[in-house]
Amino acid sequence: MRAKISYLSLLRDVTQVKEEILELPDGSTIRDLIFHLLKKYDGLKQFFEQEENILITVNGEVISKMEMDKQIKDNSDIIIGLPPFGG
Repeated sequence: MRAKISYLSLLRDVTQVKEEILELPDGSTIRDLIFHLLKKYDGLKQFFEQEENILITVNGEVISKMEMDKQIKDNSDIIIGLPPFGG
């Protein structure tokens, strides 16, 4: 299964890529993807220590921490970044 992963803001700085295509085992979940990314990019750990500091969308749908076991479909478009702050 393939998924396009796009990184925003500081996460792009850590990964040194804007986006990449990953091959994942069929049936992979958002949690599986995160585990894979943490192994691949050690610098991401600081951002994922507190899940509420990460914004993940799959095919335009925001994923909550309650949905981390949601399966990723083939050819999904996943965006990972930090939530916007401001006032």
